[in-house]
Amino acid sequence: MKILQETIDDLKNNPKACELIGGETSKDGTFSIPSSNPSKQLSEFMKYIYDNDLTDKNYLENNKKIEHKDINNMNFNEIMTAITYFLRGERFCSGFWYSNFKDGTILKLLERLRDLIN
Repeated sequence: MKILQETIDDLKNNPKACELIGGETSKDGTFSIPSSNPSKQLSEFMKYIYDNDLTDKNYLENNKKIEHKDINNMNFNEIMTAITYFLRGERFCSGFWYSNFKDGTILKLLERLRDLIN
């Protein structure tokens, strides 16, 4: 899957593959909540996951089964559960995708996915 490898390369080589934007107080005293700002490549990968119906419809329930599992021991479905969890998590917790990008979790998941499908 070409888009997967391109996204892995982007995460490895582009320090701005996902940034945190917002979270600043304006002059009038209003505050904006910080949120994840993925690169074009990462956004295209996210869209690919949704467009190809690769998300796990039961990700909340399934994530409970894998939340402490080592990524290197996850199978394809478990990886898709984790990816779905992060994709959906950003909708409910601004900056969620960014924090998991910064700590390397997203890259590890995508590399494991690549290993499983190759």
